[in-house]
Amino acid sequence: MDSEIKPFYSNANIFLTGGTGFFGKVIIQKLLRTCDDISGLYLIVREKKGKSTTERLGELFNDPVFNKLREENPEFLKKVHVVEGDCSRLGFGLNQSSRTLLIDKINIVFHCAATLNMDAKMKDAVDTNVQGLSELLDLCHEMRYLKSMVVVSTAYSNCTQSIIEEKFYDPPVQATTLVKLANELEERVLDEITPGLMSEWPNTYCYTKAVAENMLREKAKDLPAGLFRPSVGRTTHREYKDIIEEEGMKSFNKHCDDALNTDAWSLPYKIIKRKEHVDSILSPVHPIDEKWTDAIG
Repeated sequence: MDSEIKPFYSNANIFLTGGTGFFGKVIIQKLLRTCDDISGLYLIVREKKGKSTTERLGELFNDPVFNKLREENPEFLKKVHVVEGDCSRLGFGLNQSSRTLLIDKINIVFHCAATLNMDAKMKDAVDTNVQGLSELLDLCHEMRYLKSMVVVSTAYSNCTQSIIEEKFYDPPVQATTLVKLANELEERVLDEITPGLMSEWPNTYCYTKAVAENMLREKAKDLPAGLFRPSVGRTTHREYKDIIEEEGMKSFNKHCDDALNTDAWSLPYKIIKRKEHVDSILSPVHPIDEKWTDAIG
């Protein structure tokens, strides 16, 4: 049986957040290399550390992960479009013309942007992981031709559970309440009450992801949306063996192991190669999905 994935993306305009991140890069190259008849790929990029969006885009595509794509399709950049914005700001930091462009063109959305810092202040984690998703959902509700949306969370969003099932869990706090606290309290006060807010959660990353998941359940009932909970990711060697040095990969993987052999995680973890995560993420989310419909009631 032929795969339904490539036809699903044929002639589609795709919007991706977090494109400069660990998974985002692999999603970009996988889409452009294996689904070469997509219409366009729109990436939201912000200025960072004094670098313009153009400079950051240049750095992104100089990454070795794109070497194979460059060899197979030197003209791939013609399908890539930059939308200047910021996932942590109201309205995604989009100007009106960019927002209208996305509303009128986009068919498929991948939301990979997140604050991954386990030690992030609550304000920073809420702005991107909770408020950012809320802003994106508002935008998706306006999209005229949306047929699929995939939101990337984490396998540890509900790490307070001894067994985590493929279902939604009640959040530690409602998203609207948490966003209001983050926006209205002085940051010093918010920092002081953060330990009490998190309770059993080990860090602000897991905590805000749990809150964001429930917000997705409540706000995406009429959207063709899917939730993806990847576990720990590490480098992919087999698919990029011509561009990734074996010793470099071993060094990175050892770094992952060392980082994870701490008390930060109370649950067992499974390390999965980025390719396996990305292959799963790219599986279509159809408008009518009985499992999703059952889950959100």
